[in-house]
Amino acid sequence: MTYLHDPTLVVYGQVLLALVFSVAGAQKLRQREEFVGIVRNFRILPPRVAEPAARLLPFAELALAAALLVPTLLQVTGGVAFLLLAIFSLAVAVNLVRGRQNIDCGCFRTGAGQHLSWWMVARNLGLMGLALLLATKPATAAAPGLLDLITASLAAAVTALLYVAATQIRVAASLIPAAAHAHAHHHEVKSS
Repeated sequence: MTYLHDPTLVVYGQVLLALVFSVAGAQKLRQREEFVGIVRNFRILPPRVAEPAARLLPFAELALAAALLVPTLLQVTGGVAFLLLAIFSLAVAVNLVRGRQNIDCGCFRTGAGQHLSWWMVARNLGLMGLALLLATKPATAAAPGLLDLITASLAAAVTALLYVAATQIRVAASLIPAAAHAHAHHHEVKSS
């Protein structure tokens, strides 16, 4: 089972999760008021708890991102990352089961809202796997070498860029039917 805790894979998990939480936290901070509305719209937390939770979450994500890069904290930070991702997944799944897929997920504030989907739950399950890997890393696992650090960091950066590109494509594809409908409606009005 120690092959699971290969130094390159562990560093990959650290860097990728740190990127995810730092970007998510920073973007939520930039659009704080909008994010408070998104958390309320999930209808999971009681209204009096939703606003403080939404205001605290970006800071918690940024702190977790920094702590994930500290090797001696991996078991704790991996566990916290796993727990947060499980909570996010549960909130998305509950709303999907309720039939509320057309609400903004609030994951990464990119200007265009991302509607809820089972793809988000699957993505979080993958990230939870990495978090679990970090949380269960034995203290006796091999330390990463310079090549491990470089390889894993580059792989995590490429993964993050591919994810951003895929997300932008999904958002753009979801806008095409709305734009086509608006274009068709415009031509109907002109013809009348």
